[in-house]
Amino acid sequence: MSNKIAIGLVTHAEGAHVGAYLQALAAAEQCGEVVLVDPDSRWDEEAERVLGDKLKHVVRDHKTLLREHRPQLVLVTMEAALAPPVIDDALDADCHVFAEKPACVRAEDFAPLANKADAKHRHLMLALANRINPEIRNSLCDLFRCGQRTCDENLVRNPALAWRSWFAGKPVQQSHRHLLTRLGSDSLARWARNVTPTRTFATQHLNAGMQHG
Repeated sequence: MSNKIAIGLVTHAEGAHVGAYLQALAAAEQCGEVVLVDPDSRWDEEAERVLGDKLKHVVRDHKTLLREHRPQLVLVTMEAALAPPVIDDALDADCHVFAEKPACVRAEDFAPLANKADAKHRHLMLALANRINPEIRNSLCDLFRCGQRTCDENLVRNPALAWRSWFAGKPVQQSHRHLLTRLGSDSLARWARNVTPTRTFATQHLNAGMQHG
């Protein structure tokens, strides 16, 4: 049984952190091959340059990816308003899903995805790296008045409270202005609330989990 994972990277011209994801996929030993979905052809050349032989195909829509290439994991980095249908289709195709945050405009859009992932025993993950920042951990410990062990558990269960504290007074990056406008607010606290109802898993356990499911 191969230990390599077939991954579909679904994005578009405005996809966030695509270059970083390409670098990570190129470096990850567990990543055996990648199919890029890019309807705008924005990332074709960079994906070919960074991934080399790992890049097996480039297609223009995610349905083609799921129907013809059947990846084990789908990585979705799209605008929040566009991501939920893609995630839904990937779960229907029995794929694990890793999505860039935020992956929805409203919590109500994400809840059925989380429920579907649970029912199908698929991992549905969000890129919430800020939760392990020291300031986030300290904020959570203060908010929950807890010891380190309890704090570590709450890092998974409720990051948004700490995010609101951490984001207070921080400038909004220009790259996020359009997204925040589409969400109907220029508040990072509101942005954080939109990604609260998520099911996240430690990425270092991803490969082992997928090999058993």
